[in-house]
Amino acid sequence: MKTKNLLKALPAALALLLLVGCNNTPTIKDKDQTFVTMSDVEADTYQEVFDKLYKTQGVTVATEALLYKVAQSVLAASNNWTSEEINAEVHERIVERFDTYYSTSYKKNGLFDEQLVINSLTANGYKITSKGAAPYVETVDNLLGYDHLYDRLTFDYSEYEAKLTKDIYNALLKEEYILSQRAASSSTYFKNKYVRVVQYFSWTPTNSNERIKWADTFQQAVDGAITTSTSFEDLVKNAGGLEEQWKLKLLKDLADDFAMINTRAFNGAAVNESADYPLPEAYSAAVIAYEKSADVVNHESKGYRDVYNLDTFNESQKAEVTAKINNYSNNGANSIYDGYYQKQLEILTRSLFTEKVASADSSSIINSKINTAIKDLKPLYAESNYLDVTESGTVILKADSTNYIVYVTEITDNEAEKATADEKRAAEELAKVSSNVKNAIYYYLTELTSAGEFIVNNQDVYDYLNATYGYGDDN
Repeated sequence: MKTKNLLKALPAALALLLLVGCNNTPTIKDKDQTFVTMSDVEADTYQEVFDKLYKTQGVTVATEALLYKVAQSVLAASNNWTSEEINAEVHERIVERFDTYYSTSYKKNGLFDEQLVINSLTANGYKITSKGAAPYVETVDNLLGYDHLYDRLTFDYSEYEAKLTKDIYNALLKEEYILSQRAASSSTYFKNKYVRVVQYFSWTPTNSNERIKWADTFQQAVDGAITTSTSFEDLVKNAGGLEEQWKLKLLKDLADDFAMINTRAFNGAAVNESADYPLPEAYSAAVIAYEKSADVVNHESKGYRDVYNLDTFNESQKAEVTAKINNYSNNGANSIYDGYYQKQLEILTRSLFTEKVASADSSSIINSKINTAIKDLKPLYAESNYLDVTESGTVILKADSTNYIVYVTEITDNEAEKATADEKRAAEELAKVSSNVKNAIYYYLTELTSAGEFIVNNQDVYDYLNATYGYGDDN
């Protein structure tokens, strides 16, 4: 691990991040001058870049560009990262950023459409260019699932990726501070922060009986599988896993509800037998069989009738069926079959498995609604002997209408067991804490200043750094 004087040993190339303004070495109080550097390599060019940013986009953008140069130099001298590891980390986080575009905002008729991402980024000023292929469009036969969206996209996003790269470097600078300074000062730093890898599967029951039934079923499945060395992630996401079981259950519930307004779709065939309304193979046969089952088709107590003959309904059922017709047809905007299919796609394209790193410093472990629940450990069954969140294992938690099976594994500081990759994941989480953000920038700028390699004399930049990170002689 590095000592507090690590930056004083940085090579002269570190000065690339600094700006040329005069030949002397002014003190931090000489704020009417520009930046200075101990090296003139690329200094004039960077001065021009900084001046342009400062004049056209303001002090915040210009200062962030300056911190990017700081991050590049600090990370280049780090013992925690090789250049290959940094490049891999930047790529991975860019991929994760693109994954966030797999959302309702970028879907058309329930399926992802790359053109919507192109439109959004272009509207925000980024140049997105074609590489010859049409924009990627998801199909029901090729649902994205947990694959990375980035690998499917066909256009060139290099300008946007360059912006993301700068953001990621600035994040890595703060993580370097955690790894080199905070963790180095304590042999049990991560453990004291209760840093854990948290994986969870969420599902939303419709009533208390269903909540208990599926909670028992899923907990038993998890406990049994984990003891046979099956990973929690595989248990949730693999064929026949928890996610597939729950989605199939929801699709059958939907079919049962839809049947109340329709038993004669496509001349008696199941809706999902039509080429217009396909389902993936893992679900298709089961849903079709359920739609055609006697329990669904002949369930007279629910008032199943031809949707187009409302007069055949009992008055007590007519209002309910009419409301369902309006629901599935979006008040007549589309056919009820289209509406039914869109509701199926909503179920199929929803991700129910999540993984993250969490800590006692974190703003949330699963989400803000159940952060208190998981920390205080309020399981579904009060008499159950579930884990303390500072240990490892699984637990079912209830928050509002949603159940979670949470699988927790500990990130340890024990030298014999320590996994560098896990500690870096922990550092990524801890670096988000506001105090660590401020302390990291303050630390590195102060170290650079004491080494004579970072001297701020631009009044606006000085004031910004001072107000944001406490850097300067006013603090």
